Amino acid sequence: MRLAHIAPTSLLTFGALPLTQSAFFCISEMVVKSSAYANYYRDQVRKGAYVILDNPVHENRPYSSEEWLLAVGYVNPPIAVIPDVIDDTKATVENARRLIPQLQERSPMTTPLLVPHGVTHVQFMDCALRLLEVYPNLTYLGLTLERRLKDDELAYGRRRWRLMQLREDERFNDVRIHYLGVSEAAHEFSTDELDLVYSADTSKFVVRALTGTSEEPPGPILSAYPGRKALGGSFGYLNYSPPELVLDPPKIWAVTKSLAEWSAAAEGKR
Repeated sequence: MRLAHIAPTSLLTFGALPLTQSAFFCISEMVVKSSAYANYYRDQVRKGAYVILDNPVHENRPYSSEEWLLAVGYVNPPIAVIPDVIDDTKATVENARRLIPQLQERSPMTTPLLVPHGVTHVQFMDCALRLLEVYPNLTYLGLTLERRLKDDELAYGRRRWRLMQLREDERFNDVRIHYLGVSEAAHEFSTDELDLVYSADTSKFVVRALTGTSEEPPGPILSAYPGRKALGGSFGYLNYSPPELVLDPPKIWAVTKSLAEWSAAAEGKR
């Protein structure tokens, strides 16, 4: 599984992300608001990196399709997450129907990543199949971690169940799965999900590195997760600038080392 660490802009400018990181994940709203953030990921695309551009829905932010398309046109990522609607099958499918043609016009080399939604497992699979009808060339599906449940173990278990449903359905044999987030305990790193999931994104290991709560892979992680609220909140975290990193390069290296270890574990190299 390729692991993308979601990091504050300050860590990008400090060069704190590990060179061994094989996936990158950026948020459209930050692309249009921060030139430093936008240029970092645009440069990664130019280097041939596997970059996914997301919309800010999972950052608890409203999204603008025009803003999302503007970010797509600037970064020209290999993958872009079509704006989805949490728990709403109909709206998620309609977004895909409307925005995939606009994505293909704005950035023809970008592949859409679709995220099925449904309160029940049946609704989820119905949404996945309807998305396949909308886009028969489906290559990537995203599975979200349902933070709305406010129960990490329950959210993890529900997503794993949905992963297995998809993997047992031959209609999705050739579809790559991307995990939107990983569990607080990092259960994914000690299960077969590393082989069944193509890529994943998370800010959890960056947050832990910056708050002194890092643990070595593969987990499970036993210490409580402090959450992005410790570093500015869900979206504010992306603008977090730890002043001590500027004056203490060894701390930057400690962050980089921790992230590299988890990236290696995700890819089975550790």
